[in-house]
Amino acid sequence: MAGSSLPRRVELDGCYNFRDLGGYATSDGGTVRSGVVYRTDSLHR
Repeated sequence: MAGSSLPRRVELDGCYNFRDLGGYATSDGGTVRSGVVYRTDSLHR
C-alpha cells in the first residue's frame, strides 16, 4: 500500500475517524476494494 493516493478519511456527520480500508493487502495476496470496507472509532460520540 506504500505510495497510495486514495483518500482514506470519509466525512460523515456523527462519526469520528471514519475511514475507507480500500487498498490494504489481504492475507491471500489480494487488495481490499475501495468503497467496500470501512472502519470507525466510537459511533456513540
